[in-house]
Amino acid sequence: MSSDKSVLIQIALLDAQRNWLLWNAYKLQEMTAVAEAKRLAIAADDASAVILPAPCRFPLPKT
Repeated sequence: MSSDKSVLIQIALLDAQRNWLLWNAYKLQEMTAVAEAKRLAIAADDASAVILPAPCRFPLPKT
């Protein structure tokens, strides 16, 4: 009986370690995704600053 109990304890410890590793891997992926989103947003802002025309101070003639 005690042998069965110690095996179950070892399985529980391994499950806890696996869950801890998976949780930390998830948090790392989440932080990586946030950093990539910020990088893309900055790149989009920089690109739009170059592409967008400056506002026209005078009305355009009607054709």
